[in-house]
Amino acid sequence: DTAHGTTAADTAADVDDTVDETDDDTADDADEDLDDQSSVMGDSVHTYLKSIGRRTLLTAEQEVELAKRIEAGLYAEHKLETEPDLSDEDRADLEWIARHARAWAEPVTVRDITAGTCCVGVWGPLARELVQPLTDLDMSHEGFPYFTAKSGYIRQVPVTALRVSYVGELGWELYTTADLGLKLWDILWRAGERHGVIAAGRAAFNSLRLEKGYRLYGVDVTQEHNPYEAGLGFAVRKNKDFLGREALEGVSAETVRRRLTPLLTSHVVMGREPVYAADREGAVGYVTSAAFGHTIGRPIAYAWLPAGLAVPGTELEVDYLGRRVSAQVAAEPLYDPEMAKIKC
Repeated sequence: DTAHGTTAADTAADVDDTVDETDDDTADDADEDLDDQSSVMGDSVHTYLKSIGRRTLLTAEQEVELAKRIEAGLYAEHKLETEPDLSDEDRADLEWIARHARAWAEPVTVRDITAGTCCVGVWGPLARELVQPLTDLDMSHEGFPYFTAKSGYIRQVPVTALRVSYVGELGWELYTTADLGLKLWDILWRAGERHGVIAAGRAAFNSLRLEKGYRLYGVDVTQEHNPYEAGLGFAVRKNKDFLGREALEGVSAETVRRRLTPLLTSHVVMGREPVYAADREGAVGYVTSAAFGHTIGRPIAYAWLPAGLAVPGTELEVDYLGRRVSAQVAAEPLYDPEMAKIKC
């Protein structure tokens, strides 16, 4: 089981040079300040700042940029203001959600709460025996089916429990606030000792997800791939309306020219290695992820290959640090294809 160069004085001086603040500012003063700024800001900027009760001094260039973002529905205030070091991918995700939220009938606030949350994963054949005595929730398969969520308590810790598994075994992701994360861990750990619970790291996590064929976004699949190429076509419902539906018109599992494919290799590789076929000149694909599969007892690699080579039994080679490692295309998933371990 798995219980899964400037100083403060410099800054203060800069602020004093820029803002003439008094200790007697009130909410009414703040509103007046915002009214004064409206002469230089666009109406959208003024309205937005006033709506969130924010006093912000902007340069002319910043005003123009903010106005553009608001009008385009791209502005997620707390992200852009308080987390300037976000990765481009995280920032793009937040802005995409905020942009599309403008089309919803009811007002929507988009807020990233990642820093204030934590998650402990509990997975394995005895996961239910570990968790059920600690909670007021019904953790049975009938009471808490796969791919559903519930809110409740693990002892005195409030949690949002998700019946999902990224490791191919029965279990839950248990989310709570960051300040209660250690307490949640301690409760689960102490209760799990009688069941032989272990703390598993990222390497174990990666090995188990590859045995089950679970993709990792940004590593196995990116924005350059479509769901059918990535082996995720089962999640597409073309008879429903969804963002991006037009891009998939005419695309199917039968029409794709490349596929993300599991390989069983003779030795463990690391990922990002070229893949070769005996009857083709040059590399035919590349490895995305790799690990030793401890449950099946074989090294595993996932690779992007031409669709014609992504056939179980096809013999290939992976160039690992200048040495050719034999590989064979396998059928997926490599572990528990009936989903009996998860849906129980």
